[in-house]
Amino acid sequence: VGKTPAEVIVNSARSEVYVANLADGSVDIIDMVRKTVIDTLLNVGTKPNGMAISPDGSQLYVANFDSNDIAVFNVSNLTKPQLLNRLSVGNNPIDLAMKPDGSRLYVAHYGDGTIGVIDTVSSKLLKNISVGPQPTNVNLSADGKRLYVVVGGENVIKVLDTQQLP
Repeated sequence: VGKTPAEVIVNSARSEVYVANLADGSVDIIDMVRKTVIDTLLNVGTKPNGMAISPDGSQLYVANFDSNDIAVFNVSNLTKPQLLNRLSVGNNPIDLAMKPDGSRLYVAHYGDGTIGVIDTVSSKLLKNISVGPQPTNVNLSADGKRLYVVVGGENVIKVLDTQQLP
């Protein structure tokens, strides 16, 4: 894999694993059956880190810590994944979580102390929610009703009710 692998995520729909490489701004695509790198996405952003997959496995979302954006790739193309969009977000996006129905993407903004809520259909940021200093990780309950947020600057985990969010 590339330099300084920082995050790994499995795309079960495609039998692939994606590895975000912090130091060289790339994401490696690994075929789980052949256990080999089959492609590398270059120029993903500056310090790619957290990732999320759409429920159907067709889109890969990559948080870029230093370029303050999320790169969205179509990975359903069998010949070459394509960059679909680059979403500007808050300071230092570090982790992502996708709602099980694919309608919302939650972004931990380490630098802002917020969680961003993105509508994945319109690719619009709906709201930033203040959670405290240095949120580092986000994860959803299986039903998508609770968002768990690690707030590193307070050494706590906060739980947000996603039904109360936009």
